[in-house]
Amino acid sequence: MKADPVNAIVSKTDPVYHMIYRITRHRPILAALLLSLALGLPMVLAALWEGGFVSSALRMDMAHDLGLWVSLAVVPIFLLYSRSLYNRFPMTLEGLFANRVITTDELNFRSAITRWYELLGSRALTVIIYSIFLGVFLIQTEQGHLNRNNAWAWPDTWHSLTPSAFLSFPVFALSLYLAVQLAMRLALICFFIVRVCTVFTIRVYILHPDRSGGLAPLGKLAMHLNLLVLISSLIVVATLYNQVFLFKQSIYAPLQLVTILGHFLFSALIVFTPMIAAHRKMTKARDAFLGMLSVKFLREDQDFRSALESEASIDIGNVQRLNAIKTFFDTAKTQPVWPFNMKVIYTFFGSVIWPLVFSILKDYVAKVLYLFK
Repeated sequence: MKADPVNAIVSKTDPVYHMIYRITRHRPILAALLLSLALGLPMVLAALWEGGFVSSALRMDMAHDLGLWVSLAVVPIFLLYSRSLYNRFPMTLEGLFANRVITTDELNFRSAITRWYELLGSRALTVIIYSIFLGVFLIQTEQGHLNRNNAWAWPDTWHSLTPSAFLSFPVFALSLYLAVQLAMRLALICFFIVRVCTVFTIRVYILHPDRSGGLAPLGKLAMHLNLLVLISSLIVVATLYNQVFLFKQSIYAPLQLVTILGHFLFSALIVFTPMIAAHRKMTKARDAFLGMLSVKFLREDQDFRSALESEASIDIGNVQRLNAIKTFFDTAKTQPVWPFNMKVIYTFFGSVIWPLVFSILKDYVAKVLYLFK
């Protein structure tokens, strides 16, 4: 199988992803930045020529349209993150198999994960992604872009969209497409991770040195998903900034509250849902291991008591085995039952909290912005 199977399969059935995947195949970071520059520069030059880039006569000029700049920044960020996630998913599965956590033969393992990879790049999923993208884009264009009266894209004194507005459509379209395809395929990846614990027999090694029972690859995936949570947080903050400071809406308006709550819910689901099935397996394995130690202890303890009650000498080996059982029991009892450490938790809360921080400190943000007027 190819070293990067998911990216290769997805690029075969998704024409837009195929195009940008080929463009960014070599030196992806530089290529993604150049793609963003190619989309943004003509739009900015057109706005400068029209006088709409910085203008006090407009309710919102291009320079202060934070939503536009977020969309432009999302293009390289989501493109690079999609490539990275689609590479990380096979690495996670391969890591679990290499640790012998997935206890099946290699043929069954390869067959199952190949089906999953093909589902991520299936034509049916691609049609769903494009349908959602098109519907959201049309709604967003009508309600968000075309209805911005006295703004750089639709000034009251002009009777049609400005050239810079037409040049901005590819920016909004590509950023929205990347967000939709990432969200849909990420949902499937989380589902597949949960399926790992139901399709395969999972063996958890309680005394494994990674302190995750051999499931450390899932912890690495959670850390990778925390990066997406941080990106999502910053996008939500930018959206709230636009609504509160540019459109003069309340931070407690229903739309803003739904945005914040939706962000927290989405973040918790993508990071922790794949871990719940593993948590159950780890808890069950630890309890079973402690149960076996308890049975072993009772046998050895019975031999020890029999020696005490009789005139027979105490077996040193019996005492050593009792001490070893006690040591193993204490060690197993303190083993984590989640496939990640506290670093993942700290990183998650440090990534997800920013919209709430903005909501609390918005008055201080307003004072800072006033100093720069």
